[in-house]
Amino acid sequence: MPRKIVFVIDISGSMNGQKLHDAKASFAVMIDTLDERDTLIVQPFSSQGTEDLWGPSAASTGAKEEAKQFVMALHTMGGTNLNQAFLDGIENVYDVPETMAPILVMLTDGQGMLEPKEIARNVRGKNEGGTVKIFSLAFGASADIDLLYGIAIQNGGRAVRIYEGFDDAVSQMELFYKQELGSILMSDVQVSYNNSGGGGIDVLESTTPTFPVLAAGSEIIVRGKMSSLSRNLINATNATERTLKTIIVANSAGGPKEWSINHVVNLDGGSTSGSSSSSSSSDCQQSYAQARIVELLTYRDAERALGEELFLDEAVMTSRSTNLYDPSTTLFEEEARKIAMDAHLVWPGLTALVTIENSSCQQQSSDVCQSGNRLPDSSEDSYSESYRGSGSSNYSYACRREPAYLSSFSSAVLVIASFIIIAL
Repeated sequence: MPRKIVFVIDISGSMNGQKLHDAKASFAVMIDTLDERDTLIVQPFSSQGTEDLWGPSAASTGAKEEAKQFVMALHTMGGTNLNQAFLDGIENVYDVPETMAPILVMLTDGQGMLEPKEIARNVRGKNEGGTVKIFSLAFGASADIDLLYGIAIQNGGRAVRIYEGFDDAVSQMELFYKQELGSILMSDVQVSYNNSGGGGIDVLESTTPTFPVLAAGSEIIVRGKMSSLSRNLINATNATERTLKTIIVANSAGGPKEWSINHVVNLDGGSTSGSSSSSSSSDCQQSYAQARIVELLTYRDAERALGEELFLDEAVMTSRSTNLYDPSTTLFEEEARKIAMDAHLVWPGLTALVTIENSSCQQQSSDVCQSGNRLPDSSEDSYSESYRGSGSSNYSYACRREPAYLSSFSSAVLVIASFIIIAL
């Protein structure tokens, strides 16, 4: 699928030195990978927004060489006007046919000159309908990754942190580009489920069912949970399997496409304890839990920047997941912690989410331990301080020893995977 792609490159003063050197090397490789069907724009920015512009131009061999020379000649100046850079970038690629994917790739190492909420609000208003897919590289510890997460959630795309000091920043950026945007097969991919055929399965909750693009070599996986009501109805008929219909719609080089896939779901795995099927069910539960926790933590981080405006648009909320909770009444961290505990996960980096009060541990006969330095005492106050991040102890993860399958888990968990291989 051809792309109209704009590379928006931060050339503010803080990018001076190794950062700009790494950025130049990375974008030179990205430019080299473009197909002659693609349209390329290079947009460096600083205090005034766009400082210069190369393109748009078809990505011919000669044009790509010129674009790389333009990138290599960039030098640092001024501040970080993220707001104008995003707006200009969207304007540069917005108007394309549905058979072409409009892509904005942002690289920045700093904070915007406006408040994060205002920047996100302006980007959302400019990018009507989430037409332009926004992928952001937050370069270094000072980059506003929370804002970039929020923009990705609201507009379709992804944001990642690029770490400095490991001699592989260039490799990190190149790998991200290759995996996410290397060769696009489809855009605006949406996965939904249809029970009209009487299959007896209702998907109660799922991970994100929409994907901005599908790149060659990647896969689409949506994990979900079957409702307890569906499970009870199926048990009443003594059925061992049911059919779940998956519908996939997307844009491609040939125009809008739609596919349907009938999944035969084996139900034994959710009911037999102490057997291989029990182990399979536990694996499914943990697979769902891990994917869902990653989503929830991304929402948590984005909410730090955008607050209640993160899911201000109901359509955006619906598109991100079928079970997004109202952030005004349910903390993402609390939900992630509950999922982690139910699934018996060992999850590095989530101490505050899986460490619970002593009374709860005793009630659940839970053996929760912490790596590193233990808290000086086991009082509920100490645990509360640790949960809020104010405790003095410095430990990296919490784990539950000897995890066992939760036979009382009320909702069977199933992994719904749609692997799409298409010749376009």
